[in-house]
Amino acid sequence: MKIDKACRKFIWSGTSNQQRMSMVSWDTLCKPKAYGGLGLKELNVMNKALLMKLSWRIISAKDSLWVQKAIGRIWSDTMLSRSWSVGDANGQWNWALFDHFLPHSAIMKIASIHPPSDLLGPDQFYWSHSNKGNFSASSAYSVISSPNNSLQDTSWNMVWKWQGPQGVKVFIWLALHGRLKTKSEIARRHMVINTECDRCGAPVEDILHVLRDCMGTKAIWRLWFWRNQFWVNGLAMDSLSMVNDAKARTEEVILIQGSSLSLKNKKVTKWIGNCSLTTAELWGLYQGLTLAWNKGIRWLCVEVDSRCVTQLVKNNMVNPNEFSTLIRAIQELIKRNWRVEITHVYREANFAADYLTTLACSLPLGLHVLNSPPKGVLQFMSQDNYGVVYPRLIIS
Repeated sequence: MKIDKACRKFIWSGTSNQQRMSMVSWDTLCKPKAYGGLGLKELNVMNKALLMKLSWRIISAKDSLWVQKAIGRIWSDTMLSRSWSVGDANGQWNWALFDHFLPHSAIMKIASIHPPSDLLGPDQFYWSHSNKGNFSASSAYSVISSPNNSLQDTSWNMVWKWQGPQGVKVFIWLALHGRLKTKSEIARRHMVINTECDRCGAPVEDILHVLRDCMGTKAIWRLWFWRNQFWVNGLAMDSLSMVNDAKARTEEVILIQGSSLSLKNKKVTKWIGNCSLTTAELWGLYQGLTLAWNKGIRWLCVEVDSRCVTQLVKNNMVNPNEFSTLIRAIQELIKRNWRVEITHVYREANFAADYLTTLACSLPLGLHVLNSPPKGVLQFMSQDNYGVVYPRLIIS
């Protein structure tokens, strides 16, 4: 499309009439930032997302006159993104009837869903790609444009969340894609023949050479080392000695090892099955309230280290979404003839609960009531007894 072509030209050439080199393909630029792109909108995909919005209106407002006359052009895509919140009916999951027919991952997902109950209202469907359960064209676009069967690499998000100049972010982004304008890259595009480094005479000037192995680069890294020594450890060195040290170190190969910035995408696997962190917190609150009620407790103060959970439970308007069934079940418990106060505390005040969460991962599926505290919890109970305080930096 001509509009896409104009956008593509503007990215690399700006307002200049001279066409400049495109270092990264348009398809990559249109990927979400979490997948290595710049999050640009591809018009044909955006058009499909807006059509999905119309399809969603067809299934959510089917009594409207225009809906009755409309034809869903991308009906299948919309229906695949619809999920159900289980409501009225009574009972528990009868695992013996179906657990041998389903894979373990499906069983764990079912285990995280609250069983149906007449108190929870009728079954309702919701948009599965939004935490609130509401459809939005932007979430539909993300679903369509996200690469299939590929894991999100957290290093891309780290680039754009770094608090630094935008130009430096773009430089790092290009380096991660292997698309810096080195002689090796330009030669790959058949624009030059000589790939020799102009600074040190190395036979190939590629990204590793420019950023790590070149003599000039090694000197810069050594100066950066002494800068960090001064700011972190208070070790000072006069300028002449620092320059001489940098010159001496340029004869060595400085290996830059992977830093501690790498993150892992963690998933919660507990006795409740596989679910999101918020669902796990809601299940913990529900089971705790149920246990307290059954034990005859009628005045209860619950401390939760998830501010999101406290807000969800206290909200009287519950839209159909992934958490709505559990939220309604918790609210029905709170409405009983007893006094319940739910407050938010920081994680530093909830170490015992965190330990029990980790312990549950090693236990079989189901609820486990411990009559005596495990050894790992005793230290946290003792610290609470003596009023041990843990500092926390809070940024408002």
